Amino acid sequence: MHKNDIDLHTSLRDFVNFAATLQPSNAGTFHADEQTLLETMCATLSKHPSAFDGNSTSHPSLAIVETYLPQLLGTMSDPTTRSTVESLTRHLNWYQIYDKATIDQSLAEGMFAAHVLGTRGLIKSTSLFLGLFLLGPGVHYPLHYHAAQEFYHVLSGEIAIQQGLRNEFKTLSEGMTSMTLPNRIHALETRDHPCLIMFLWTGDISGKNWWLSHLEEDLWQKDCWERQNSGVWMNTERVTLRESDLATLET
Repeated sequence: MHKNDIDLHTSLRDFVNFAATLQPSNAGTFHADEQTLLETMCATLSKHPSAFDGNSTSHPSLAIVETYLPQLLGTMSDPTTRSTVESLTRHLNWYQIYDKATIDQSLAEGMFAAHVLGTRGLIKSTSLFLGLFLLGPGVHYPLHYHAAQEFYHVLSGEIAIQQGLRNEFKTLSEGMTSMTLPNRIHALETRDHPCLIMFLWTGDISGKNWWLSHLEEDLWQKDCWERQNSGVWMNTERVTLRESDLATLET
């Protein structure tokens, strides 16, 4: 195996092993299926280097990644975690999640992801997405929900998460983990600084992502975003509804 492939294999194994040891602070433990899947992937990587795609390339020239990633890595307090993540980032392919032609430009240009496991990941998977999520300063990711179960672990910086339609935002800092259950309303925002998150999607990861916006009084609008084969999300549907229709998404 080529030295670069050995380095990538080691980085992947260490990162997936790190993910398998995390426990969401607001949900007790990972579901046994997710825990088993991560542990199995760790064992596979340890024994079979061919489990990953060794034809990775460096991430493309993306201004926000080049600007903030070195800063975020440099401020990580745990040296072991920093080394694990920093080694992996040399092999990742970053992409802009949303097209700025269809949403607010500052939001589109403020959110980037890189898959480790997934349909476009270094390790191909259709049952689990694992990777890094980088948000620039001043990003507000509006209220939305999706069928996938979502874990966030803050690696560097801070992120504020709102769970529910009208609940207050709670701030997560480095080392904190949260879980959002399937089809539960939530929102994200950064303040004056960027944030680097490890994300994990399980369950129905191919489903629709519904964004909510308040029109007037009890009237809301929801827009459907669907993941394309490229991994980018596109707006495909719009529905108007009453606030009472959202009650099942908050419990």
